[in-house]
Amino acid sequence: MGQRLVINIIKDNERIANIYYHWSAYTVSALYEAKRLIDSGIFDEECTTKELQLNLIRQIEGFGGCIGGGKDSEEYQKICDMFPNETFKETGSRNEGLIALSEDGMDSLESWAEGILDINLDKGMIYNSVYCCETLEEFNEWREKDNKLEDFKEMDIEISEIKFEDIEETISELENAPYEFRQGDMIYELIV
Repeated sequence: MGQRLVINIIKDNERIANIYYHWSAYTVSALYEAKRLIDSGIFDEECTTKELQLNLIRQIEGFGGCIGGGKDSEEYQKICDMFPNETFKETGSRNEGLIALSEDGMDSLESWAEGILDINLDKGMIYNSVYCCETLEEFNEWREKDNKLEDFKEMDIEISEIKFEDIEETISELENAPYEFRQGDMIYELIV
């Protein structure tokens, strides 16, 4: 089991890496993982894509993760071929991150995802989809309830598109928010 999160890293309008976390596809946990990557300082604008990919691998290894599939995987071999003068951890914790760089590897990790979050380096934005958003009618139908809009606290929290510099404030607001709230006539439900 698990609550599987995949974070895609976007640079020059292209997915250059993704990272799988086995227990992090909860709204606030996903944002913490994104914040941890952003705060690490590895997203230097001066880095080439290849330098950034290597920095990401090293950061994930430092967190306790590794290349997706470990030393016997195709992804491990592809990454060793990309960086022939480097050595990589052969095993690591899927809870701390499994990283892929090849299209096949990234697609494979993403196929397991129950929640996806994109870190877009071009725009300095986090695009988060680790929450539920629906109309009141859909909310009530799914839960067999008869709520009214007034039953939900009105909150003004942006959780789908977050600027890098706003991530800490957003996390703080969500930690203090009810797990169901409304914005206008839409009901938001945090995954907790």
